[in-house]
Amino acid sequence: MVNSSQSVTLECQVLAEPDSFHLFRNPVVWNKTQHLEECRITMMGSTQEPFNSELRFNPSYAPDELTMLKHLFELSITSEY
Repeated sequence: MVNSSQSVTLECQVLAEPDSFHLFRNPVVWNKTQHLEECRITMMGSTQEPFNSELRFNPSYAPDELTMLKHLFELSITSEY
């Protein structure tokens, strides 16, 4: 839960063999659930509307360049209020 004026970074780490993980075939999707409503925030690293216009959600992806076994996905959420 994120209250107003708080920021948070969510992290998801995927371990996979170097040739078995592809962002196109294995997209990471961040969803927002509030009460009984669920909506998609990101798809394949692109922020979906209306979240893209708000500039509060920043997805990132960083593979482990050395081994290519770890894939780190983050979603930073910020608030102006």
